[in-house]
Amino acid sequence: PSNVRAKVKILARIYYNPDTYNTSIEKLLKASRKEDRSITREDVKDFLSKQEIYQEGKPQKTNSSVPHLPHEEFQVDLLDLSYAETRYHLPKDLHRYGFTVVDIFSKMCVCIPIEDKTAGVCAEAMKEAIEKLGVPATLMCDGGKEFEGAFRDYCHKLDIEILVSRLGGRFVERLIRTLKKRIVDTSKKTRKSWSQCVPAQVKDYNDTVHSSTGETPDSIRAHE
Repeated sequence: PSNVRAKVKILARIYYNPDTYNTSIEKLLKASRKEDRSITREDVKDFLSKQEIYQEGKPQKTNSSVPHLPHEEFQVDLLDLSYAETRYHLPKDLHRYGFTVVDIFSKMCVCIPIEDKTAGVCAEAMKEAIEKLGVPATLMCDGGKEFEGAFRDYCHKLDIEILVSRLGGRFVERLIRTLKKRIVDTSKKTRKSWSQCVPAQVKDYNDTVHSSTGETPDSIRAHE
């Protein structure tokens, strides 16, 4: 497992480097083997099949790409409810965003309500997410400023490779759409602030069978 993690880091660093970026299997294989001769064509093909940009334009029947190992890749993005009071007529809430992280192996997630999206606040939220999910080899995010500065520094201290995708991560985006609907609906019905509704909805999500794995995220995490 540690060897696989090391290979993923090498491939990710080369693939997402703007000076060397190329989706060619041959070029990525050649460049990566300069650092690790054990990297094979199958390693490269497996890595590319999981990348958002590489998958663009290819027909996807289902959200079925699952890494071989837990903690191989997490995806992070913000659930935006800064306009919840006016758009959804929800009770007043000092929190404006939900810092959302998902392990795309198990599909287990966390959502942490935060008051603003500065890099420092997001770094603190990432610490909390890691306490619950563990430390990933790579972390996919979009190019937002909230994922720079203090946030990037914290991830680098833990040797987490940050993968920046202009489009963001499709798994976390899909998760956010699901969570937002559940949270808003619950807040409307109970008249609780949206952030008060988050823990129950995240717990329910993690205890529901996921279509791509046939298992609940909690079950996979317990047996990973």
